Amino acid sequence: MAKFIHFIVLVSIIIFVLQPSSVNAGPLAYAACQTACNIGWVTCYSAAGLAA
Repeated sequence: MAKFIHFIVLVSIIIFVLQPSSVNAGPLAYAACQTACNIGWVTCYSAAGLAA
């Protein structure tokens, strides 16, 4: 089981490292992505009863 978890972590790190090289978007796409992430973060915190 521990080997499987280590494998998943390794694959996740590799995917994370390779992602920036394939990103090809402008400032508007970045702003839209950050806004969507913030909306999800606030929704998640609100559902947990916390103040965002």
